[in-house]
Amino acid sequence: MRLPLLFCSTAVVMAALGACLEPSTQVFRCETSGDCAGGRVCAEGRCEPPCAEPGCTSGGVVPGSSSVGQVSSAASHTASGGSRPRSSGTPSSRASSAASGSSASRPASSSSGPTCTPTTCVAADACDVAACNGSACVHARAATGTACGAAEGLFCDAAGQCVAACLISGMLVPDGTRNPDNGCQECRAAVAPDRYSAVTEGTACADALSCNGAEACSGGECQPGTPACSAELQCVEGSVPESPPQCVQCTADQHCSAPTPRCRQTTGTCVACLGAGDCPDTLTCTVDDCANSVCTHPLLSCTGGTPYCEEPLGCVQCRNDADCQDANACNGVERCSGGSCVSGTVVTCPSSTRPCDPDTGTCVCTASSCTAGSTCTAEGTCQQSYTYTVGASADDALQDPPPGNTLLTHWWTSLYSVNHWGGLRFALTDIGPSTDIVGAVLRLYVDSNAEDDPRTVIRIQDSTDAPAFAAAQNNISTRGCRATTGSWSTDLGLPGPSVVNSPDVAPLLREVTAQSGWSAGHHVVFVLNGPQSPPLFEYRQWDNSAGAYAPALVITVRVP
Repeated sequence: MRLPLLFCSTAVVMAALGACLEPSTQVFRCETSGDCAGGRVCAEGRCEPPCAEPGCTSGGVVPGSSSVGQVSSAASHTASGGSRPRSSGTPSSRASSAASGSSASRPASSSSGPTCTPTTCVAADACDVAACNGSACVHARAATGTACGAAEGLFCDAAGQCVAACLISGMLVPDGTRNPDNGCQECRAAVAPDRYSAVTEGTACADALSCNGAEACSGGECQPGTPACSAELQCVEGSVPESPPQCVQCTADQHCSAPTPRCRQTTGTCVACLGAGDCPDTLTCTVDDCANSVCTHPLLSCTGGTPYCEEPLGCVQCRNDADCQDANACNGVERCSGGSCVSGTVVTCPSSTRPCDPDTGTCVCTASSCTAGSTCTAEGTCQQSYTYTVGASADDALQDPPPGNTLLTHWWTSLYSVNHWGGLRFALTDIGPSTDIVGAVLRLYVDSNAEDDPRTVIRIQDSTDAPAFAAAQNNISTRGCRATTGSWSTDLGLPGPSVVNSPDVAPLLREVTAQSGWSAGHHVVFVLNGPQSPPLFEYRQWDNSAGAYAPALVITVRVP
């Protein structure tokens, strides 16, 4: 496009000021004295006033002298009847001269004569502005950026030269100059004088990055080349622009995945962990650790008062009751609760003569520590035995087969079949509700080895004070008994008449004495039912030999 010429008023030209013109501080250069007015002479390109010899005090020059004096006016001069010399050549040649630096700056000047007309006052070249001021023709330099010449993209520069350039955003950019913000654009004055144009396709360019390969200009933009690294790798730029890059596995965690989800940026490699925080296993009894980029989980070491590790508590005093046992039963049974040991109930012994046995947790005795009538057993307890004997005819009885007559004064209790029943009643004067019964047996006198095979079931009447027997039918078999029974089924193999003991009946006895209605001195009744089949079993009653062979109940108790 063709930019418009800029014009300024005569007043502006005369003042050599304003935004349009840029007046020069140099005088017009004359060629001969004919270019000068008012009797001035041309000396070294300047019109100077003459002065008389000898000596020149007016600042001029002696005619014919080469001496230069002070210029009286730096802004303008006049020439009588002469015209102002003009620069020769076309704008293009002047632009070429300006580019090579051979043209001199143009001064502002004026000339005067008899008259000044637009015909006689003309611009010397495309970057010169001439205007009449009265009779004087005043010249000034055109403003930078003023279009000059007939061709596209010619502008006046600051030196007053018509040059090829681009006028972009108010700035005059020399032809061929690259865009400082885009190396793929340059000023092409003949193509687009008002903007940057794209450089030749394929021109090398650089974007300060090396990972995107060697760049080339395309469509006025710097386009990347072939990536330096393959698609599965990450590219790290060199330390300085366009220096060789480094292809690595990762630069951030987002480039990694399980089982190596963390990026060690110092090496550019994906690893399982960078620190212990990357290795949680949700277990309390292991230590989360990262060793050589690999997660490890060694067991937690528990010491001191918390030697065990229990999930999810961690180091604890115990895991179960066994961890709390101190091998001293006298301290009671220790328990584990919430990882801490809870003490048991300490065994308190009645006296120092019966200390607690740490193996059993019981108060043991010595021969001298038990009360009179009791003995110290091998287990370390004081025990005492009580023997209770049938004391009357009504305290032992025999019930025969049906109709079931009950005999109170018979000499023998003969248990020959399941239809024979024997009954024994004892008054337990020393056995109270809290008596610790450790053993009990029925002691009977057997007459013959032909009748020493009991095969008998032993029961106890469910009563806290059983009544005496009566001579009534079925008075023994109809007594309500406890469900617990004892069995006496071993052939005794006696050599002859002998006193024998039954199996332990203490469990049956404790069921009665433990009831709330029991008290010392009350009676218990044992019921013996005959064998299911022969042979026979027979023992003496109280009435035989006036009680000399009466049945008895021997009870052994633990003495505190």
